Amino acid sequence: MNLRDSMLLLPNSLAKLCKSFHVDNPKDIFPHEFVSPNNLNYVGSVPSYEYFDNKKVSLNEYNEYVARFNNQPWSLKAEAIKYCGLDCTSLYSVISNFSIHIFEIFQINIIKCPTLPSLAFRIYRTHYMGKDLKLPILVNGVFEDISKSYFGGHVDMYIPENKESEKLYWYDVNSLYPNEMKANKYPVSLLGHFKGNITTKSEYVSLYQNTDNVGFYKVNLVAPSIIHPILPTKSATGRTIFPEGSITGWYYSEELKNAEKLGYKYTILEGYIFSSKNIFDEFVIKLSEMKESANKNSAEYLIAKLLMNSLYGKFGMRPINTEHSYINKNKVDEFIDRIGIDNILGNIVPIGDKVLISYQVPFENRYIKINVAIASAVTANARIHMSQFKNNPDITLYYSDTDSIVINKPLLPNLVHDKKIGYMKLEKILS
Repeated sequence: MNLRDSMLLLPNSLAKLCKSFHVDNPKDIFPHEFVSPNNLNYVGSVPSYEYFDNKKVSLNEYNEYVARFNNQPWSLKAEAIKYCGLDCTSLYSVISNFSIHIFEIFQINIIKCPTLPSLAFRIYRTHYMGKDLKLPILVNGVFEDISKSYFGGHVDMYIPENKESEKLYWYDVNSLYPNEMKANKYPVSLLGHFKGNITTKSEYVSLYQNTDNVGFYKVNLVAPSIIHPILPTKSATGRTIFPEGSITGWYYSEELKNAEKLGYKYTILEGYIFSSKNIFDEFVIKLSEMKESANKNSAEYLIAKLLMNSLYGKFGMRPINTEHSYINKNKVDEFIDRIGIDNILGNIVPIGDKVLISYQVPFENRYIKINVAIASAVTANARIHMSQFKNNPDITLYYSDTDSIVINKPLLPNLVHDKKIGYMKLEKILS
């Protein structure tokens, strides 16, 4: 028996999924706050609106729900059973419809894909990766080094509030990560690992200077004093910060080049050089066209959006798998000696005369293609894209995150479009 978590495949609310997949008997509303041990057998009028989640249930939806009962008594037990049953059948319908859509569009069986990133990866490898592309699997020391350059988005509040008379403009990038995947070359073949400053090594400097190559470098970095620092590092507590002053860390070559424009200085200590290639063009173009041509409330729109944003993370998975074993109690010590005590996760759970043990093991190469260099480069390119709105003398930046900005004036029209990927979409004008 395989147990699957539908949220890992369709990370959205069931109510929204029912609308996208046009389910005949969609998820209903229910007064969750009304339920207590003292009223489980309640029969009477429909509970008042305050017992429904007003963030998800509008007053109009509540009134329509009340009207259904036409002054007939409302039973908590009967409605709870009906509500839970409807949840199951509507989710089943969503997954069934999703499965049919994926098979009709991509000829892929979702049963083989327990998560959305694994589905996106299977679609990519089947239709868009190309037989000639051989991506190296990066594990062990290479993985550990390059993973130190793998940061997420940059989220910072710079000015907490605007003046009473000042309007602010909140923009989002349409599909930031997919746009960067399409617009840039990505590391494909590992050409070499070096120690020391490659710019002073005559036998390797040509690899460094080749514009078709990219790298991941450990550097001594001096960050200037600017309004919005743009290179991340980890603090002693593990938080991602964007500091000034001297730091040492691993960074993607293109992010370092971008930072130089703002006065960052660095000396290379060690690194990895890769050849690079456009590898995501067809995948992103197919899905972006599908998204742009679809109705926003349609299954096609949702599928395109989810798949476009899920692929890159699959490359950044840690090369460790979690497994579980159910063994006799008298075999526990022998099992731990074989697995290694450092690989045991959490408590050993006794179940009758046996125990359940959870532990971590390295992935075998045949199980998954791991290339953290690609994942790191995607997120670095996204930070490069967003850096154009930082330290910009033409605008005042109040807030920014992975793909959003809040600024004090409208952007130029050539930067704005409601649908096209890579363009800014005006979400709200804030007073």
